[in-house]
Amino acid sequence: MKQYILYIVFGFSLLSCKTDKKTTSDSLASTAVIDSVKVPSQEKPKSLKEKLIGKKYNQLSNIKELEKYSTGWFLLRERNSDSGIYIIKCNEKNGNLKVVISKGFDESSEQNIILDLIEIEEFTKSMSQEEINNLDIFSDILIVNERVSNLIALAVYEEAEVINKVYKIWRVNLKTGKFEEVKDISGITVVNEDY
Repeated sequence: MKQYILYIVFGFSLLSCKTDKKTTSDSLASTAVIDSVKVPSQEKPKSLKEKLIGKKYNQLSNIKELEKYSTGWFLLRERNSDSGIYIIKCNEKNGNLKVVISKGFDESSEQNIILDLIEIEEFTKSMSQEEINNLDIFSDILIVNERVSNLIALAVYEEAEVINKVYKIWRVNLKTGKFEEVKDISGITVVNEDY
């Protein structure tokens, strides 16, 4: 008789284990599964250059990032060619300049695309605000008194026909639409088109 009681107790304990497993597996099946935890993006904000390059526009004033700038432009082109690249000078009231290369510049065209950008502030960090206010962009460049095409210069504006105080020179690559910094600026002067 004792054996029967032991068998009965043992049988109940087995049944209770099966029931626990069953309820445990059912309850797990009905719970939501979390397979990953999303961490907030750690991407750094895009620079102005990253925001603008490749951007199409039909009017510069429609580009939010350039709203506070007054703009002027000039065309650089190969000799004996009608096509070229437009250089757009964006000037803020406090003297900060940005220079943009654009593939087209018909105000109503959808073909206007920003190809490259120079943020002049990068090169003027050590200057006073007064010095910055006197800077301008020029496209009529002389190397040892010989005119050179496809260059632009950052220079101090002077009331003179030729400007000698040149800070930076960039070559405008008309094929790639990119600015290429010219390291050696010795012998370079600028013709003041406005004089």
